[in-house]
Parts: sequence; structure tokens; C-alpha cells
Amino acid sequence: MRKVCFIVMAGYIVIPSVSVASDYGLGVSIKSSDVSVYLPIRVSESLLVEPYFRFFSYDDSKSGAATSQDNSSTTYDIGAGVFRILDSTNNLSPYYGARIGYVNRESNYESRYSSGSWGSESTSRGFSIAPAIGVKYSFYENISVGFEAEWSYVKLDNDGVDKSIGIAPSSDGTNGSQTSSGTNTKIIIRYFY
Repeated sequence: MRKVCFIVMAGYIVIPSVSVASDYGLGVSIKSSDVSVYLPIRVSESLLVEPYFRFFSYDDSKSGAATSQDNSSTTYDIGAGVFRILDSTNNLSPYYGARIGYVNRESNYESRYSSGSWGSESTSRGFSIAPAIGVKYSFYENISVGFEAEWSYVKLDNDGVDKSIGIAPSSDGTNGSQTSSGTNTKIIIRYFY
């Protein structure tokens, strides 16, 4: 993971010096449990290249008279998007494009009963593809707020282990692959320097 972060950051530093990029900057979108950081590069008035890093964390614990459960998941995404920016009208600029990225997800689940416990740990790795459309409003030449809608497809390969004490596991593990798709909306604040 460190190598991938280093490669993206090195590319972010090198690309502006060897290309015709007029501006590069920093962007962010925040939800309740999801933070994304963007490194937008305005290659031209109509082309935006945007490396990104996303962090998502989920943690839930429940307990009752005879049982307790812990469920947690941490996801890291790293990738880049390419967007075509259409002509601006009254500081509003529609855009479209897609993001592609590497996804790493770690999950842990454990149930404890009076007769024993059962749980699973898994690490899933794969890729995501997300075609997107959006519109951005430029307050000044270097600050904008964008609204974006995307449809994402994620394919992950799982490497998991069931763990139990006193209760037989339902399977030998959680190996295999999974796919998911869905829509997502976000507000992105971008600052170009």
C-alpha cells in the first residue's frame, strides 16, 4: 500500500512539470464515515485528471443478555479519474468522465455466546470503475464546489479465515470473489494553486 501511495504522489509531482498543466490543486469530499482526498490537475480548460485517495471505516458493537457482536470494516481506495469539462455558463461547468481505482478492504466479525464464540476475518482486494457526471460552480478562478453523481462497479477477491471456539464454523473460510454496483452522489470542494 505504501508503494502505491508513493507512486501516485510521485506522479502527482512529476506530471505538472512535464505536461502542459496550467493548474493543480487539492480537493476533498466528506461524508459521515467516508473521506476522499483529490489531487486535481487541470491539463487544459476542457480536461481534468484527478488522482484520489478514499478512506471508509465502519465499526458496530451490540450486546444482549447472552450474546455480544462486534463488526468492523476499513476500506482504502486509491486511483485516478479523467474528466472532460464542457463550456461554462454563469460560472457553472458540467463535466463527465470516469474514475478507476485499487480497493483494499479489511473486515472483522465476531459473535460471543455463553457456549463459545464464532467470527471471521477477511481481506478483500480488487478494483473499482465509476463513470460519473457532475457540475461545478466556480466562486473564483481557483475555488469551485462540484456536485457529482456516479455509478460504480467494484470487483473484489476475498481471502478470509473463519475462527471459532466451542462452535463449529459454517464454512472453511470466506475465500472467493464478490462484485457490487450502485450509485453515489458527492459534493467536492476543489482549490487550485
